[in-house]
Amino acid sequence: MRKGDLLLGLHATKLDDLRMLLWLRDEMELIIDIASVVDLPRLRGGPTEIAEVYEDGFIAITGAEVFGGESSQIARLEIRVEHGSILRDGVILAVNSTLHGPAKPFSTIGNSEELSKTISFLTFAPEKNWNSEGRDFAHIRLKLSDTESLAEFDKLEIHIRVIPVNDLPVVAFQHETVPIQIDEDNAVVLHALLV
Repeated sequence: MRKGDLLLGLHATKLDDLRMLLWLRDEMELIIDIASVVDLPRLRGGPTEIAEVYEDGFIAITGAEVFGGESSQIARLEIRVEHGSILRDGVILAVNSTLHGPAKPFSTIGNSEELSKTISFLTFAPEKNWNSEGRDFAHIRLKLSDTESLAEFDKLEIHIRVIPVNDLPVVAFQHETVPIQIDEDNAVVLHALLV
């Protein structure tokens, strides 16, 4: 070995700590400590394939969870939806539809266990009279980030095909309904709009 060649020595002081010793032959020793790092929380699960729901129906979104990280580590969870609403226990969390209003994401903070409870058993309701035929799918986007810097840790996207339904026509009268009396075998003309 020539002078100036690097020698590398590894010395494990603890299971979660690794000490690397680098030294230049016959000259100096350099010690580099690599401290253990807490893993960041991650997202996993949800439907493995494209979920399907009928237009004007709803579907339960289950199986998504937040895992990893220490119980004391707090993260921000954001839920965004396109072409529908996300509900939990009947309460709208996130929305982007004409039925429930313009785009409004949902955001909360907590540890992995608390955030997993938040995203377990969500319900998706598609936008009223909207379907995927000839269009893109509806989407649910989950994002984990740091509470201060908002640096993104992980994200999960769920795609939902909204199947069209042939709605029956509805008759709507232009004015308040008033009882009409006519004699038998006579006709009456009603002005109505098909909606």
